[in-house]
Amino acid sequence: MIAVQESYQIEELSDETSDLEGETLTPEPRVSNPVDAADGSSIPNTPTRQLKVTGWMDRSALRRHFNVTEVDGLKIASCVHCKREFKEARSTGNLSKHVKNVHSLAYQNGRKEEEKSRSLSQLGVKCRSLPPPAAITAEWKHSPGDFGILLLLTEKLVPFSFFEGKSWNVISEACPGIKLIKSRPAIIDRLSKYTNHFNTALKKVLSKTDFINIELDIWSDGNGRSYLAVAASFAPNLINDAMLTDVGSSKALLNNHDAPYNTHILGFIDVSDTPHTGENLFKEVRDVMNEYEINDRVATITCDNATNNICIHSHLVHDHFKKCKSKTFDRLGNFHIFRCGNHILNILFQDVVKNLKANTKFSLALARITRLAHKMKHTSVLRSSLMKASIPLVPAASETRWLYIWKQVTTFLKYRQQYLTWFNNFKKSPQNISAASKIERCFEQTPEEVHLLQYFVDCCSIFKVLNDTLQEDSFNHLSNAVPFYYTLLEYYDLCGDAYTEIIELPTEGAFDFTFINGTQNPPLDMKKTVLDAVLSTRSKFTTYFQYFTENDLYFVAAFLDPSSKHQCFNTLMMEDEAQFRLSKVERYLKSYLKKSEPRKVITSTKLAKRSVRGTRHRVTKLPTINRREKHSHNAEASMCNQAVSEWDKYKAEERHTLDFKEDLIQWWYERRGAYPNLFRLAVALLYTKFSTGGLERAFSISGKVFRKKRSISSLNFNRLLVLRNRFKGWGLLDQKLTFNFQDSDEDDDYMECHSQSDDDDLEY
Repeated sequence: MIAVQESYQIEELSDETSDLEGETLTPEPRVSNPVDAADGSSIPNTPTRQLKVTGWMDRSALRRHFNVTEVDGLKIASCVHCKREFKEARSTGNLSKHVKNVHSLAYQNGRKEEEKSRSLSQLGVKCRSLPPPAAITAEWKHSPGDFGILLLLTEKLVPFSFFEGKSWNVISEACPGIKLIKSRPAIIDRLSKYTNHFNTALKKVLSKTDFINIELDIWSDGNGRSYLAVAASFAPNLINDAMLTDVGSSKALLNNHDAPYNTHILGFIDVSDTPHTGENLFKEVRDVMNEYEINDRVATITCDNATNNICIHSHLVHDHFKKCKSKTFDRLGNFHIFRCGNHILNILFQDVVKNLKANTKFSLALARITRLAHKMKHTSVLRSSLMKASIPLVPAASETRWLYIWKQVTTFLKYRQQYLTWFNNFKKSPQNISAASKIERCFEQTPEEVHLLQYFVDCCSIFKVLNDTLQEDSFNHLSNAVPFYYTLLEYYDLCGDAYTEIIELPTEGAFDFTFINGTQNPPLDMKKTVLDAVLSTRSKFTTYFQYFTENDLYFVAAFLDPSSKHQCFNTLMMEDEAQFRLSKVERYLKSYLKKSEPRKVITSTKLAKRSVRGTRHRVTKLPTINRREKHSHNAEASMCNQAVSEWDKYKAEERHTLDFKEDLIQWWYERRGAYPNLFRLAVALLYTKFSTGGLERAFSISGKVFRKKRSISSLNFNRLLVLRNRFKGWGLLDQKLTFNFQDSDEDDDYMECHSQSDDDDLEY
């Protein structure tokens, strides 16, 4: 939980006195001249005047020199140095004159402390990894009603018409002190204004990072419209050396939630009216990169299945960055395109199911379950009865997300006996006869069909496990792609062995593949049916695996992960392959270091205690597999000794056991002086995704928008979704959000946002 900090606005001391100065209550010397009485006069014996409670002296820089008390509604300031008293007035000029002239040494010392406090306070605001735009801060300060409405609109996706209703006028009139939006044009205007302010701020943030990862995903709504989402994942402030030094911890490299992930939507583009060719899609991506001026800093693109045409036409991408004379492209010597891991799993599982549907028993059994799920979802009497019985519905399967079929079948098998008992009671009631007749055949599975379905969910459970793991931000970064692909490779190898062998239990902590054996000792013919379907997809997996092995950056990322380094090479690969991969990693990084700008190398420091507050994000890793131990007993692979100095030092580092992703980033932050160029690449790769799952969650939101507000224009839809992402990315949609304002030396407003929410989950 992030603590709430107080901030105080420090008032400048005035050298000029006002006509309305504080009045002396206890004269310090005796007043002999009536003119001097303006500076100080004794408290009259007349009754004190009743003053409205004010903030006089509450935030003044003079506050340290006075004790303030209140007597009968009148505030009295007593000098801490000489006990002289002043009563409340509209100015503090007289108090300022007193401290400067009578206690000049104390005044000068106080000014020094104030300057130090002020710079530190402003640093805390300005050094947020994503500083709130000054224009947005001004909006909050001067038009809080508009600000709140935009928060409500984006957080809850409230229809624009909500703010044009008569009831909204009643609410507006009940809050006379706050001006509230009352028309659709005004909302659209604010939506455009806020989006532009945030986009300008994001452009500035992007200018202070490097090796940006672009994520692409396409989604189609129920109206036949298709949208391309473009997002950027990056380490904030990666090349902002001043901030990295001033902040003094890796917090500057985290997002505004102090979390080690940072993805921002750059735009939603309507691509309904153009063919989804590589040329057309990349043109849209190129326009977005031009808009945010990031051509010189983009290093990688992660594509979903629908945007894989860009992968096929990768020459378009390479040619573009060559023409741009991108420094990032030049340093890496290549541009890297990754295929989304979740979509690979979905495609492989889809082919497994399609092959199994050729089996009559499986096809009929699955069709009955699918029909049952459909009827449960769309028949109110069934839903109501199941709810009363506390039995979950069989989930409906998505037309495009094939892994929902696994969940559907698993749920049915898990609660099958409860469904049967419930149905026998349900159909006895006369009013349920019609509904019961429509689902009766859905429960007519034979024992053979049940065995077949059970082995299907057992043997294919790895697809669900890997898919769910990829949804976790603590796992979805490039270095984990290496164990991901090799785990799937081992799975296919073991499925080939499972025809004639029993998969043995693993050693402690290793990946358990015994699910391939099945949980109910399935008959051999049924086991063969499922294994045949799985292995029919091996050739497609081999193609994906080849794409993976041809991209050196996967292996570079794994080696630059201090919690991985040599380990994954020495356990996942045979000695010859590991030696080959490590030699390519070394050549790649030597080339990168040679092309990087010379930077001063400073002696590395010990890993300091993590100083970032908030919820830790435990590193998610797949259980280990040891292919080397299974197939070979040769010595571990090593790397040649001739290398660039910075590279030699990193090779000599031991592998570190780091349990939290923040600690991985802190490790590199602490050693950025020793590895100035490796630091930037390594941290950037910890923010590089090999799954576009976050964008899919954003599309699930947009689906609700279209179902509920079909008349929303494409432009407004774009702005709504982008602004929602901006508010989340800047931490403005946290629970129990509070704001503190401070004034900078440039008189710009800065807003410090403090989250008191325990939930740091972002939904992009």
